[in-house]
Amino acid sequence: MSSKRKVKNAFIWSIAIVYLLVILIFCSISQNSAAELIAQTAANRMAVDRLQLTAYNLLFDFNEYLHKKVGIELYLLAKNGESLNQLNYRLSVEEWVKTTEAWVKGNGIIASIQVQDIQTNRHTPNKKRDLILMSALGIPQEFEFYEGAVDINAAITANLVDTGVKATLFVKFTVKSLHPVRVYSLYTISGSLCKSIASKIRGWTKGTNAESIALNLKKELREFLVSFLRELSQSFFSGKISYQIVVRKIGSLQYTVDLHLTKIELTDISKYAFVLIEKRFIRVSYITNFKITLKYLTLTSSAGPRQMIVKDVVSN
Repeated sequence: MSSKRKVKNAFIWSIAIVYLLVILIFCSISQNSAAELIAQTAANRMAVDRLQLTAYNLLFDFNEYLHKKVGIELYLLAKNGESLNQLNYRLSVEEWVKTTEAWVKGNGIIASIQVQDIQTNRHTPNKKRDLILMSALGIPQEFEFYEGAVDINAAITANLVDTGVKATLFVKFTVKSLHPVRVYSLYTISGSLCKSIASKIRGWTKGTNAESIALNLKKELREFLVSFLRELSQSFFSGKISYQIVVRKIGSLQYTVDLHLTKIELTDISKYAFVLIEKRFIRVSYITNFKITLKYLTLTSSAGPRQMIVKDVVSN
């Protein structure tokens, strides 16, 4: 009986030991699975964080790129006296997209980036811009001399995939920024100048021969331009206007008067009104010209040359 009990006890202990081993093995497997799950979750979380950081880097980089691109194009348009209506059509960002996608791929991320709805418009004070994006460009959200600057609007989407853990992130950002150069104001001021001169020139034209007519017109025009540019300077604009007056006698009492503003150069000189071109900060000037011809009939004629040419430059 004693022998049977010993065998039975030994068997029970064997079963208990096996059961304990099974429990230990199961616990070990569970712990390993839990550890792997925790590690995988942490890896995914880190990957998503990295994708989010990459997405915001893309936003700020695009904001800076578009700001520079707008500056270069408006500089060229203004310099050549071309219409600002062309600005939107000249803002290609394909190079930035290709370069950026290649860069993030080198960092273990596959990116599909799309830029949509790039629009530039004249800025008015009631249009709010993105404070963070403006700060990233080093310019304030509000400034006394933004009227007539360039509003920049765009939408950018990015689908990002981490090639390591296959984490994905889709983001869409709206860009509401601004270029401080008041290029729209430069165009408006130039148009206003030419229109005003056209309305006043007949009243300025007086004299009895080609010389007196030309000199009287020069006197009146110079006084007007000096006053015009002085007023502009109060709003931080500068100007340089070159002109030529040609008066020809075409009859006993009749003359033709040609006024040619050969170069109207208006510049925004406010605090933030620069563009960055080839690592240099440059002011933007709108350059154009204007010509008007009229016929003048004197009541009396005096001796003098049949033609008189006068040239002058006025600046502030």
